[in-house]
Amino acid sequence: MALRKEELNRNVGRTAPGKILDSSTNDSPDSLVSIIGHSTYRESQPTGLAHELRFGDIAFADFLTSLEGTCPEIGEKKDGIMNAGRELVASHNVSPDFFAAPDNAIGLLFAAALHDDALNTSGKSSKRIEKETHLAKNFARTLFGPYSETHPHEGVKRATVHEPKERVKFLKKYQNLELSNRLHEWIMTSDEMRKIREELQITDGREDNFEMMVLSVGQPLHTEGLGKSPDAPYGINEYVKELHERGKTFMNEQQSSEDDALPYAWVSRLDGTNYLCVSEPIARIVLEPESVGYKDTGEGTRDFMIDLMRHDLVHTQGNIQLVDQADTTVDSYLGIMLEEYRAEKYSGYKSKSAYADIYRVIGTIEDLKGFSLGELMQKFALGGAQNKNEFYAAVAGRAGLVNTALLVGLLPDDYADFQSPRSSREIHQVLSETIMMDEVMLHMSHKEFASYLERKDLTEEIKNDYWKWLREIR
Repeated sequence: MALRKEELNRNVGRTAPGKILDSSTNDSPDSLVSIIGHSTYRESQPTGLAHELRFGDIAFADFLTSLEGTCPEIGEKKDGIMNAGRELVASHNVSPDFFAAPDNAIGLLFAAALHDDALNTSGKSSKRIEKETHLAKNFARTLFGPYSETHPHEGVKRATVHEPKERVKFLKKYQNLELSNRLHEWIMTSDEMRKIREELQITDGREDNFEMMVLSVGQPLHTEGLGKSPDAPYGINEYVKELHERGKTFMNEQQSSEDDALPYAWVSRLDGTNYLCVSEPIARIVLEPESVGYKDTGEGTRDFMIDLMRHDLVHTQGNIQLVDQADTTVDSYLGIMLEEYRAEKYSGYKSKSAYADIYRVIGTIEDLKGFSLGELMQKFALGGAQNKNEFYAAVAGRAGLVNTALLVGLLPDDYADFQSPRSSREIHQVLSETIMMDEVMLHMSHKEFASYLERKDLTEEIKNDYWKWLREIR
């Protein structure tokens, strides 16, 4: 991990995940020695994994110290976090490569915080101890994943039938190049998209490049409203049918069921390049609704589609997931809920039908702790993606370390159901039962808790869910 302060914002070189560094050579750019700066280490110390990890231990302590001002709780619990971190690294036999990856320092902080919290069993029920132990274990397994020699977990390997270069070729086979160029120009120049750049604090020359991929595919949900206007062009029904057929072929070729939902738009990160993928009917609704006889049906309106473009544009501008997305061997979803919340916050999309669970969980923690995550994000360039370590430390400073670790580990239901690797789904299963473990909640009296719920505009069903969580964690 990039542990020294001057290293936090740059990518360092990496070896293949899981490979043990050869400590006898001096030419490995991602060794702990080159990161931490101990130039005489190889001459004065024995070589080997244990000694590499010893310097990782020193660097991790320095990293924690650098964040204490933003999150005082880190300083208060530093000894416990350090001991828990050492135990996790040792028990998983973690390769030194782990310490070279830019986002792993903050990930280890949250894994250690969960482990340290689980080890503190005073006053806890056996059921709660079991849940916290299971949660900490699964979080660590997902974080260490391909870097663990003792407990490698297949769930974090990228699940795809295509290698990155093959995946790009596959997408290009379906690409409508002319529409791709036009939609890219609209995204870069339209008034509808200008405001989001200002809110993300994107300055001249600092915008991340992306490649536009309008794919000539569709599903019935994508084409709803096409051909519905009185002046719809001749042949529109045949055009829609062709899109549906290509959509089925597209899904079959990537070994998905043709009945699976094809997203309106998504971002793929392949070999370090962002590909903003959009289905052709959505692109036409945004650019030229009259050409396809489009009429708003009340469900997928054009304004909705424009908000969707903003949402996915945010995904192309940095990322607050705790994984190097350029590393195509890893498909960890740690931090995906906060990344989706970032895209929702800046896009105006607010698809509460898809991410109602995100708003409920984040909203609960905001209410308990008295802060706004959205307002906190706005204090950081790219909503926190430009400096993840400082951003996550700031969130932990307001929400607490354990709550922030829960936010990092929890998956939106949409991901938990079918999009994520097995390890992330296991975390979600435990977190969905444990998300209210915050000390403030645990020490509320029933009367205080009832008053808290009454202040919120909640359905009786959701209130009952809160009572159920409270009973389970006490």
